[in-house]
Amino acid sequence: DYISKYLKKVTTEFKGKRIFFLDEMVNVETNHFDTLLQSLNRYKLTYDFPNGMRADHIKSQHIEAMRGKITTLSVSAESGSQRVVNEVVGKRLELPTIEKALELAQSADIPTMVHFIIGNPGETKREINETLEFALQLHETYGAWPSIQFATPLPGTRLEKEAQKAATLPIIHDFGPVFQKQPVTTGEDFSAEELTWFKWTFDQRLHAGRSTNKIIMNVTYKCNNRCTFCAVGTRTQLDGSIERQAEILANYRKQGVFMVDFDGGEPTLYPDLLKLIRYARKIGYTHINVTSNGRMSAYPDYGKKLVNSGLTTLLFSVHGPDEKTHTQQVGEPDAFQQTMDGIRNSVRYKPESVELGMNITLTRTNMERLEDVTQLAWDQGLKWLNIQFLTPFGRATNRVNPDTQEAANKAMQVIEKWRQKMKFQVINLPFCYMPGYEEFLMGDLLKLERHMAFVNNDDVNLFDYLKERRAYKDHCNECPHKIFCGGFYQLDDVPEPPWVIEPADVYAPLA
Repeated sequence: DYISKYLKKVTTEFKGKRIFFLDEMVNVETNHFDTLLQSLNRYKLTYDFPNGMRADHIKSQHIEAMRGKITTLSVSAESGSQRVVNEVVGKRLELPTIEKALELAQSADIPTMVHFIIGNPGETKREINETLEFALQLHETYGAWPSIQFATPLPGTRLEKEAQKAATLPIIHDFGPVFQKQPVTTGEDFSAEELTWFKWTFDQRLHAGRSTNKIIMNVTYKCNNRCTFCAVGTRTQLDGSIERQAEILANYRKQGVFMVDFDGGEPTLYPDLLKLIRYARKIGYTHINVTSNGRMSAYPDYGKKLVNSGLTTLLFSVHGPDEKTHTQQVGEPDAFQQTMDGIRNSVRYKPESVELGMNITLTRTNMERLEDVTQLAWDQGLKWLNIQFLTPFGRATNRVNPDTQEAANKAMQVIEKWRQKMKFQVINLPFCYMPGYEEFLMGDLLKLERHMAFVNNDDVNLFDYLKERRAYKDHCNECPHKIFCGGFYQLDDVPEPPWVIEPADVYAPLA
């Protein structure tokens, strides 16, 4: 009766139209909540419960009553670990009821949010990862937005007492800027700094998974090199269909994608490459990259046409600083000189808007020459170097794979020496190999935003595709970066991806 009178006053005297309820226990008593919703709807108010309701008390009649009245159904899970919910938080809540509530809301087209807390004294790094994985699962399955916050031991609370038992708390004079935004707690196996990395990695993963922003297109499997580590080296050498490729480009552009990489095989052997680049530019792609061995650009006329075709970046694959080392990797004695000539022609003819870079794939026989390759790139006027570890498909197996940690150590040494001069990116390497160099490893994480179109296969999400050849080890469960890492690449038994279109069925390129 009191609530009804109050709502009447809000609407008549104050002309109120929307109310926010900060009561975290608002729906614990079902009859009370039913009455509240009836009163709100009677006065035609819209409303929200932003602090998070009890998911296990949300019924189908509540969802129906709130349909069209609330902007977001907010519920609190606290953790993705049932043990933490029961024993650490002390909340009597079965986690499956979270999914049941989200399913009800999804059926009524009501957006949802789930609140989680990490850094509770008494939980472990493994359980923090369980929370982040559960939050991501709910987001991908039900579209529930995950609110990940840090445990904040306010004075006088049980959390403060537990935090004091676990470790020495810092002196906090103003809880306002800190509250749930900055980590201040520690546990038996996690520090405040590690909590920051857990949250940072989750935010990166969440952002990357929102949409595709790059398409990587293998235009041909033909190649004039025979690289020992080639991920597509066991495929039939054939060209793609420009009609199909143009269709794929158009479809992704309609989805808002504005970046495309043309790859192979060797893309410059594809007779319609320049036509495809011009088409991509015409329909609105603003970032167009070609990754090439540079040998065709050794011919001045072709080199000039390529760098002026509309591409924005051109990345040259150079796998040794001299003819001997490069030939060991690519299997062609003339390749090194032609690649160098191609780079020089590209530097000579490129417009200012085109950026040139170099790419090296590390193997057992070139790893020690990484700094020499860096010097070579610099001497040629290229200020960007991609350091790539093996992609476990095709010919990329343990036969050519270097010791991963040794190669990572070499990469860190080179980056440390050259980071003020050169732009670096490290590809296909888990974070744990290069602690402190996370900024250079983002390329591996951002594969989630990228799709790859094969010459003769359907297009796939690159992160999911590569994850087929990755596996977690036991210690990964404690890593702050697990939520956005596919694990370690497995190169012992490298398979061919399934063919969905036979080579004979691929259309020939346009004349």
